[in-house]
Amino acid sequence: MPETAAPLILSINIGLPRKIELDSGNSLSSGIIKTPVTGKIYLEEDRFQGDGCQATRIHGGGDKAVCGYFSKHYPFWENELSRKIEFGAFGENLTISELDEKTTFIGDVYGLGKAKIQCTQPRQPCSTLNKIFGLKEMACKIQTRGYSGLYFRVVQTGWVEPCSKLELLEKGNEKFSVETANQLMHGDQTREWGTIQKIIEYPPLSDDWRKHFQKKLAKSGKF
Repeated sequence: MPETAAPLILSINIGLPRKIELDSGNSLSSGIIKTPVTGKIYLEEDRFQGDGCQATRIHGGGDKAVCGYFSKHYPFWENELSRKIEFGAFGENLTISELDEKTTFIGDVYGLGKAKIQCTQPRQPCSTLNKIFGLKEMACKIQTRGYSGLYFRVVQTGWVEPCSKLELLEKGNEKFSVETANQLMHGDQTREWGTIQKIIEYPPLSDDWRKHFQKKLAKSGKF
């Protein structure tokens, strides 16, 4: 069998919160608009230099320092929306080739240039995406399709460049792919309470998603 191509960072995208004028005539303040960088950039403990987010209660922080999205999803969305979409359009810091939600796992540790990052949770699509794409169902479409992307924490700071290889250094638990975590959070949990209990106990999972799962268990009365 031919070797699978190594994942690459096709684009590193950053942007600070700013006022965005929408096609609807309204405006919003957000850091979702990201611009590709052309040279090396330093990855700090909680973000790339020059990057930021508006809604810090929802986005950013240690467990969500870096947002990644998969390049293989772009053709689907271009067809769905009947328009060209540039890398960074989903607010991601890293546009990643080869991988997807099925092949990345909570706890995976990657070398990225001189830095190291660890997958912590799926990206939770928010209503800002509806406004940016001018489609009120956009966040729901992303969630339903499962093309969520993911978040990373920074394990080691360092310099990173576009087109850097994403080198797998440590494999996470293969029971907990990003896709599985999405299904546990948003799907029918009636037969999955035991699995939810196990992912709660899995240290690499973000504190945010751990709390959401704990609330689900508490409401279920199963544990």
